[in-house]
Amino acid sequence: MSDSEISEAVSTFFDKIDPGTLDSLILTKEIKRTDDHGRVMFAKRMIRAEKYDVDKAVKRATDHCAWRKQMLGPEGKIPADHVREQLEEEKVFLQIETKSKRPLLFALARNHHPNVTDVEILKKFVVYSLETATYFLDSPEYDNPDGTMDVLIDIRGMTWANFDVAALKSSSSVLAQGFPERMHTIYMLDAPYIFDIVWKIVKPFVDPVSREKVKFLHGEAGVETLKEAIGEEYLPQEVTGLDNRPVPIDEAMRKFMGESSCTPSPKD
Repeated sequence: MSDSEISEAVSTFFDKIDPGTLDSLILTKEIKRTDDHGRVMFAKRMIRAEKYDVDKAVKRATDHCAWRKQMLGPEGKIPADHVREQLEEEKVFLQIETKSKRPLLFALARNHHPNVTDVEILKKFVVYSLETATYFLDSPEYDNPDGTMDVLIDIRGMTWANFDVAALKSSSSVLAQGFPERMHTIYMLDAPYIFDIVWKIVKPFVDPVSREKVKFLHGEAGVETLKEAIGEEYLPQEVTGLDNRPVPIDEAMRKFMGESSCTPSPKD
């Protein structure tokens, strides 16, 4: 679509959506920048997610509003205490600055222990992690090019004890339902042969749009791909051996709240 056609679609989107839905999306912090730019970026995400069908985009936004109320509560926040056991496994980190200016969500799959994880708690933890990253996508203090993030899942060192089909299915549903048009690329680093078996089971449940963004990387060639996309100095120490430590995901949220000058207030 041309820029003028996209602008027209955005205008139609705002004409059709219930103002109360927009207010709720602000209250639940889906729209974190409540100036015109933030609202327009949200509308564009919904429209792209529905392949520029505005009526479907309005319905998706309405359904998404209901999902956020149910998953994150009326204030749009999952307290860290609700996912404390997951945080203590130290398996998800955030590299805020990268070469591409997209934050990198980094997961150490070998630190995941499915036998002690309730699926609903895990789903909340996935939402908590992704939601934390979105603050850095939308903040005017970070020059994100398109409102998306990269995800790197380091699968090295995994054993059967770490594999969790339910977790993969749950994560896929969260991506599709809760974070449309938020992923740029999902990198899977050095997946062992046994992961191929799990992927074949889970793949049919993965949203087709998300599935297209998954890239499997292997060995030195895979690391070189990451260096080119993310920047060697920004990659985790586990990948390059360099002394770079991403921020644990709960610390990333505290960092944002401590350093941000806050998002604009809703207009009167």
